[in-house]
Amino acid sequence: MTETIAERYQRLSGLLADTLVDVDPHRWNDPSPCEGWSVLDVLRHLIETQGLVAGFMDRELGPGPPPGNDPLGAWMNVSDQIQAQLRDPGLAHEEFNGLSEPLTWEQVVDRLLNFDLVVHRWDIANGMDLPVQLDPTDVAWALATAEAMGDDLRIDGVCGPSLEPPAGADDQTRLLAFLGQAPSTQPVAMLGRGVGGLPNLFERGHHAQYAQALVGAFARLDAATRGT
Repeated sequence: MTETIAERYQRLSGLLADTLVDVDPHRWNDPSPCEGWSVLDVLRHLIETQGLVAGFMDRELGPGPPPGNDPLGAWMNVSDQIQAQLRDPGLAHEEFNGLSEPLTWEQVVDRLLNFDLVVHRWDIANGMDLPVQLDPTDVAWALATAEAMGDDLRIDGVCGPSLEPPAGADDQTRLLAFLGQAPSTQPVAMLGRGVGGLPNLFERGHHAQYAQALVGAFARLDAATRGT
């Protein structure tokens, strides 16, 4: 049975929550694979991006605990609110016209938030030295998306240059290498990194570029699937 967008978001956000539970509370300020970011900064990015996507429809998410005080609680606060909106057909199917193609809001969630959840869960786990094996279906989906983005992914502040994966690499390693990461990683500029560091992370101009790159990738994938 095909997974709905709401079901995919619930599953991926739940997997992230499971990873957050395993984080050593004394290590949130450890460096992540994203250059200049701590593990907590990656979580802050994910939390703020949920609010950004809700804001596309002039919706505001209710305040929750500060991530620095209660990382899991801060994540559950925003993800529960996004999930509730996805379960409401009137909200989920509302049309968003802010990009190059009209999309329903749930499609925007799938193309932006679900992609981030796949990639950044690995960043958090890697920064904490936690083993994480991403679901092969999620990896294949994210890899196809990333490859479809091509040079659009390399815009300033989004992702660093790709790496050459080792011969015979599996899809997870290929995905990480395409995004500029390696299983034994050195920090690199990567998805969602604002120019100049965290204070500039959530400027709308940067996120508009990021959103456009992801949506454009999916449009190319959709066209290829249809054979057009």
